[in-house]
Amino acid sequence: MLRGRTPVAAARGGWLSLPEGTVCLEDSVTSPDYRGRGVAPAAWSQIAAAAAEDGYATMVTKVRRPTRPLVVLSRERLGDPLRVVDRCDETSAREEFVRLEASGWKGRAGTAIGSTDAHRRCFDETSAAFAEAGRLQLLALEGGGRTVAMQWNLLAADAIFCLKVAHDEELASCSPGAQLEVGAIEAFHRRTDINWIDSCTTPDNELINRLWPDWRRIASVVVARKSLVGRSALAGLRSAVALRDRRRRGASSRGVASRLPGRVD
Repeated sequence: MLRGRTPVAAARGGWLSLPEGTVCLEDSVTSPDYRGRGVAPAAWSQIAAAAAEDGYATMVTKVRRPTRPLVVLSRERLGDPLRVVDRCDETSAREEFVRLEASGWKGRAGTAIGSTDAHRRCFDETSAAFAEAGRLQLLALEGGGRTVAMQWNLLAADAIFCLKVAHDEELASCSPGAQLEVGAIEAFHRRTDINWIDSCTTPDNELINRLWPDWRRIASVVVARKSLVGRSALAGLRSAVALRDRRRRGASSRGVASRLPGRVD
């Protein structure tokens, strides 16, 4: 049991009876499917503030490693509380996103949007078109006149697709990207025109799995025509899927992450 960040009690076997005024985050925040994975460190500051407003004085949770919530850093180094704003209508914000992404590991690896002219043109044209249609979301986590993280999202029908994220690497130890993810989830819940949101990440992304407990299974359906060509194409597709699955199992046994496309059913 922790009071603030100080251990004050522990259960030596069996269950610990919680006194009145104590909330167990393992049960109240984490969904049953992901119980035991804990809560992302970047979410602690907001969870703690909400619990305090409800009159809770103590939180019980599992601690994986010491963390320094970004909300503390914002007061000490940025001089201002952090806030999430949508800068979708600002052309300068798109420029800032490109610079922020290029300043980090993606820029060093040559995978940032600004690393190639073609990718940059695609980004600019897509942003302009979606902004004109009211379908661009460009979230920025800001404080003290400084942008510490940004997220580039596109809207389609009643969904949000989170395609790109960038953060200030000088503050990487304080998880600015994760803090922005929390703000993006809150912004999603405030909208009445959006029903679901896609992280656009791999299924084994630890951060997203800890922040987003809900999943939607996606499958591809192939319908072959009743002809010799259709039957031949379907047989070839089944053979390709079987080969891919064997390669996946082989990569998994060697501890190598597979980059093959999703399963076709």
